[in-house]
Amino acid sequence: MGFFNLSWMAKRVIIVDDDVDPSNMDDVEWATWTRMGRAEKVYLFSDFITWEIDRAALPDKTSLRVGIDATKDMEQVDDLVRPVVPGIDNINLDDYIS
Repeated sequence: MGFFNLSWMAKRVIIVDDDVDPSNMDDVEWATWTRMGRAEKVYLFSDFITWEIDRAALPDKTSLRVGIDATKDMEQVDDLVRPVVPGIDNINLDDYIS
């Protein structure tokens, strides 16, 4: 919850394991969708001061913040192996989308 106090613009914080590159949003999304399977891994924090152009802000200039635990559950450590897709780096979506 401390991070939200540091940045009034942050609406969402996602915590990942060290096998996920936090600067790569594909990695972060992969971790989120494969490791966040229970409601207990989502945290909602209300009444945080927000910035003036936050369209979701309440009249008192507060807003909701979301924390997501996208880390591996200890009982799943051996099951959550990242798949390897041969040639994925050579795929150009423009070849398939017109």
